[in-house]
Amino acid sequence: MDNALPTPGGGDNGTIDTTPPAPRSPRLLDPLLRFQVRAQNDPGHARRVAFTGVLSLTLLTVLLGLLFGVADHPAVWAVLALVGVAAGLPLFLMVVTAFVHLMVFRVPLPADTRPADLRAARRVLRSRTLTGVPEVDRVARALAAQVLGQRLWPSALMLAGFSVLNLFNALNRYASDGGWSGSAVFLVVSVLMALMVVFAVAHDLLAKRRARDLAMAYDARPGGTVKGEPSRGLG
Repeated sequence: MDNALPTPGGGDNGTIDTTPPAPRSPRLLDPLLRFQVRAQNDPGHARRVAFTGVLSLTLLTVLLGLLFGVADHPAVWAVLALVGVAAGLPLFLMVVTAFVHLMVFRVPLPADTRPADLRAARRVLRSRTLTGVPEVDRVARALAAQVLGQRLWPSALMLAGFSVLNLFNALNRYASDGGWSGSAVFLVVSVLMALMVVFAVAHDLLAKRRARDLAMAYDARPGGTVKGEPSRGLG
């Protein structure tokens, strides 16, 4: 009889891997992940970052516009464009992250969440399989609660309205011009917006199903959260 104990890492024996994840080397987006966690736990800081980022982007745009106006060589334009992308992209990412994560109030991520744990928790949410690592599963449960609390319908209705408006403009131009040449742009935009709505709704339904399955699996553990109270049991 084989009495060998299960090895860390689970595998084919179906055991849960309780081995803490090995420390990982810092990644390029780790500062952005840390900021996401802080933005959810410190909305005031996120607002200050958003305001500073928008102001910096505005000043950068004005400055680059002035420099483009006085520059008279393609090489100078190329350098200015590279400087604009290099300086503007990080600012843009910070501003978008600040605004997006200001919307998350019900179940913020644990304040001590590490970037490696957040990445692992996102994989857990996609697979709907708990790791057995408390830090990772706790973050995954918070992510699941955030997904379940999201409301897509206002944005979907707005996009659907714009799609119908562009379709109306396309038909109106077709009736007045007697052809599709003047209405092709409106028709293409209408179709693209309709496809965006379909894709967004399908993705939202899949994400909520994954989040619901993960939440049920987490809450079914001994000491899990009380059903119907997703903001508890995350510790």
